[in-house]
Amino acid sequence: MIKKQMLSFILGVVLILSGCASSRTISTVLTSNPSNAEIYWGEVESDLMKINNTTPYIEHNKHSNPVWKAWYYQVKKEGYKDSEIIFQSETKEDRLLHIELEPLVINQYCAFTIISDPVGAHVVEKTSGEYIGRTPIRTRYLMRNKSKESTEITQIFILKKKNYLPTELTLNLSCIHKTKYAAGKNVKAFFTMLEAIE
Repeated sequence: MIKKQMLSFILGVVLILSGCASSRTISTVLTSNPSNAEIYWGEVESDLMKINNTTPYIEHNKHSNPVWKAWYYQVKKEGYKDSEIIFQSETKEDRLLHIELEPLVINQYCAFTIISDPVGAHVVEKTSGEYIGRTPIRTRYLMRNKSKESTEITQIFILKKKNYLPTELTLNLSCIHKTKYAAGKNVKAFFTMLEAIE
């Protein structure tokens, strides 16, 4: 009886060890640029589920015959377009996915006026040579793309008036408003004195 029990125990240990020896691990690795994107996945493209993890994400599958089921993936991050839904077919190998996210194009505005003493100076944008008008310049709008890191815009203008020296005026503006209307309620005024030619 004891011999039978011992034999059964040894046989069980052998089976366990053989099972451990034959198991292998495959992994799913999901990364994105930028990182910290929300992950959505599922078996049905129209019914993806958000998980608690964000990118970069890694999951292991350890089994005697591991396999990843056919699966759909998508990542989302504020300020970026949702990624396309990516299909991955069933596989017994590692699954490596990297997703590049495209920034949203969101325009923001700022507004300014230019006043000179005396008035009537012609205003030209220094870099482009664009003629802006004559002072006082009423509300003008500038637009920036939110995908850029800085909200700051620097514009340099040249003011010219007969019998006065040309005057350079630098405008440092923070374009943070979502609409022209909002920017128009927060106009930044710039004043400059023109120096007469002796």
